Amino acid sequence: MTLTCLSYRIIFLAILNSYPASCSPAEGKLVRHLLQNYEPLARPVLHEQDMVTLVVTLDILQVLEVNEKLQTLKTSVHLHHKWTDINLQWNSSDYSNITAVRIPISKIWYPDLYLYNIADESSFASIASARTYTNAIIGAAGDILFVPQLLLTSSCRMDVTWFPFDTQVCELQFGSWTYSGILLDLKVGETIISKYVENGQWLLRGLNGTRIETMYEGVADPYLTIHFTLRLKRRVLYYFFNLIVPSCLIGFLALLGFTIPPDSGEKLTLGVTVLFSLIVFLNMIAETMPASSDHVPLLGTYFNCVMFMIASSMVSTVFVNVYRKSILPPKRLTGIPRYIFLCLLPKLLCILQPAQLGNDRKKTLPLWIRKRRGSDQRDKDNKIEESGVQGDCKKEVDWNVQEEWKYAALVLDRFCLAISILFAIFSFLAFLRSALVLY
Repeated sequence: MTLTCLSYRIIFLAILNSYPASCSPAEGKLVRHLLQNYEPLARPVLHEQDMVTLVVTLDILQVLEVNEKLQTLKTSVHLHHKWTDINLQWNSSDYSNITAVRIPISKIWYPDLYLYNIADESSFASIASARTYTNAIIGAAGDILFVPQLLLTSSCRMDVTWFPFDTQVCELQFGSWTYSGILLDLKVGETIISKYVENGQWLLRGLNGTRIETMYEGVADPYLTIHFTLRLKRRVLYYFFNLIVPSCLIGFLALLGFTIPPDSGEKLTLGVTVLFSLIVFLNMIAETMPASSDHVPLLGTYFNCVMFMIASSMVSTVFVNVYRKSILPPKRLTGIPRYIFLCLLPKLLCILQPAQLGNDRKKTLPLWIRKRRGSDQRDKDNKIEESGVQGDCKKEVDWNVQEEWKYAALVLDRFCLAISILFAIFSFLAFLRSALVLY
């Protein structure tokens, strides 16, 4: 067995020796010539006042993550650098017609282009790795092409007002860290999206680049930056089934709660259930949105307003039950509250007003009060007989006071219903407008 293995090794070595590895003496000679007296720390210019022109092109590969909570954007890109190095020029005819060589970027001068709005230290590691292990393509005329692949995490100010129909505009701001505009001129190349892989949550609606010149305090020379602007539109399908549809159903249940009479116990139960449901969905939105007071989601505002209206409607139910079941006799509405709830709001809401409580109330009071009159009257008669109260005047006064509070509760309930309907219509039209405009 040992002899067999040894014979295989001898045959393998013989085959390797019969086909010796070839190399390119001309290319090796060219590389040694280019790097022999090359100084990678000095700008490749003939005179100090000359300018190096750098053309920057962004080839976006994928939007990896849009984090609304941290307000960051993570992308995978190919960043093209093109400039001319006069110290790396040669005559191709002197070197076997070689027109291009590949040299590690760390061995030649390269512009210190950085992402200004960087938001994560992993981006520094990605840039450092690209400048250590990536080669640059150098042409015979000294033109250099350096294309590193980078994973960049940049800061992006999120506007979540129209969530989930929102569009985010994020920028990748590139610029030299030490060279001013008179030493390094930045020019915007084309933006490439041919290799872009679609994100499951965001649609890329636009990508363009802009050259910006900035003057800093205490510095005489301008500094140049290139801003690549990404326009991202959120995909709505997921949120439509998991957020919008349940929200509409809960809002519909909240409106149905206004149809229940204020003196009914089921109204309070339904209102509390709807409030709990709204709180759950509001917490879902709060977990996704950034903790900022600059932009408040309209959907969250809608939930808060519906919760406020339901709570106001429940207040009317509590008032009615408290005054109906209280041991002490209820007091009449007087002054401004009486004018608002018995005169002003009924006219605005087109609710039938009782001209004089106690007289002709069968024709003026709402239907649900007239139906309850018989049972309430019997309960009051029993209470009067048990307490020994004599006379019909006392019984008539108690009945009128309760009718006042029931009618005030009905007016408050209808007022909350009207505001809820108006706000629901406004929210629907606002969301519809934003969806149509952004799409």
